[in-house]
Amino acid sequence: MQHKDMDPAAASPAQPDVALRRALEEAGLAEPASLWQRLPGGRTNIVWRVDTGSRSLVCKLHCHDRATPLFPNDPDAELAAMRFMAPLGLAPGGAMSLNTVAGPCLIYDHVPDRAIPVTASDIGRTLSRVHDQAPPVGLRRVADDIPAILAQAEDILRTLPVALRARLATHRPAFHADALPARLCLLHGDPAPDNILATPDGPILIDWQCPAAGDPAHDLAVFLSPAMHVLAGRPPLSETDRHACLVAHGAAQRFAAVEPAHLWRMAVHCGWRLAHGESDCKAAMEAELERLNQLDQPIDR
Repeated sequence: MQHKDMDPAAASPAQPDVALRRALEEAGLAEPASLWQRLPGGRTNIVWRVDTGSRSLVCKLHCHDRATPLFPNDPDAELAAMRFMAPLGLAPGGAMSLNTVAGPCLIYDHVPDRAIPVTASDIGRTLSRVHDQAPPVGLRRVADDIPAILAQAEDILRTLPVALRARLATHRPAFHADALPARLCLLHGDPAPDNILATPDGPILIDWQCPAAGDPAHDLAVFLSPAMHVLAGRPPLSETDRHACLVAHGAAQRFAAVEPAHLWRMAVHCGWRLAHGESDCKAAMEAELERLNQLDQPIDR
């Protein structure tokens, strides 16, 4: 099976096309003289900063074909989540949608990523504030017990090339039927390091395109994921930082029970992206498998 390159940055211009610029101008959100600057990242969608002189906005062009089996890409869900979380200081304000010829866009206030130290404990507390919220009606539900997490990973695994599938299958953890029960709450869905900005008032989350209802361990697994840190150009978190995040959040015991399943699913996800042309996901996959192999207390069947 031939896969296409999943990275929109590889085929997208630094400047938006004329139709997209005109759509923002007609909506009164930009002017002909506004400065458009492509923002880094954008593994799933294409994002610009738009400076009008009096206001800095983010224009996020959603690419529907960039969703993955683990991370959906839903502009309507993102808009609803941002409007829900902005009053709590956990998402940028001013979110609105704009349908354009180029595709659906999300517009919101630009939040500068300040050079302010943010600790793993800060992130744990921020995610705990997110998880204190009851999930709004209509959100997708993620797999949150060990059998369901492993089953989702196996569904993805079956779509991979034979050699890659065989290698990942050898790392599949067993599961324990007596894991602590899951807690239903609102999830960001993808709190990777690049989706967390430092502000004077504390960390703020962006890229809410895959919010969900489920167990806090889902979000914690994404933030603590060695793969996500490698993809962000950083080393995986130290054991000290991992522990500090979990203690600050308050979910250390539950997370320990489900971590191997989350690690394996993330490794399979990286394998899927690798098979779809994202070569940097190989190192990310290896980092996830290394963490899985290093666990002192593997899950027993």
